[in-house]
This record gives sequence, C-alpha cells and structure tokens, in this order.
Amino acid sequence: DKFIDVQEGNNTMALLTDQQRKWVTLQLRLQNTTVSQHPPRPRSLFRRLFYAICTHPVFEYAVSGAIVIFCLVQGVHHFNESEGFRIAFLVTDIVFNVFFTIEIVFKL
Repeated sequence: DKFIDVQEGNNTMALLTDQQRKWVTLQLRLQNTTVSQHPPRPRSLFRRLFYAICTHPVFEYAVSGAIVIFCLVQGVHHFNESEGFRIAFLVTDIVFNVFFTIEIVFKL
C-alpha cells in the first residue's frame, strides 16, 4: 500500500500534488531568505550624507513622531473654529508640509 510505504520512508512530499509540492518548496525557500532592512550605501559622498541622515534611527523616529502629531492636529479640526484656531492650523499645516517635503527630498 502506498500510504504505508510513504509512512515508513518518512517521505511527506509523496502524497502531495505537483502544485502542492511547488508551494511547500517555495515556503521552505522563503523561510531561509533574509531581507536587508536598508539598501546598500551609495558611492557618491553627497548621496552618502543623505543616506546616513535618512537611515539614522533619530531621523526615522522624528518622521514617525511627526506623522502621529500631524494626525492628532488634523483630528482637532472642528466646526465653527475661531480665527486664531484657523491661523494656528494653517501654520501647522505649512510646517508639516515643509517637513514632509524635506523628508521626501532627502530620500530621493
């Protein structure tokens, strides 16, 4: 009987279809694969400077913190705001837009 032969031989792939075998093989390859967290360092001194800034943990935490603060500030908008409130939102929008634009330019 095929089942007993497979069980005695510890060949777990014998009962799988071709498509299942390919899937299991792919999963085993993926388990052994590692992904680099950062791309390789550029050769140019100018680009290396921006690379060092963008991959520094302080920069990454600052960007993450700015995103959270920006979301909180945007969540405070409400109907019938006072003029001072509206000006404060305009200023914070400009500051965050400049910050995020600088981040994008650095990461290019």
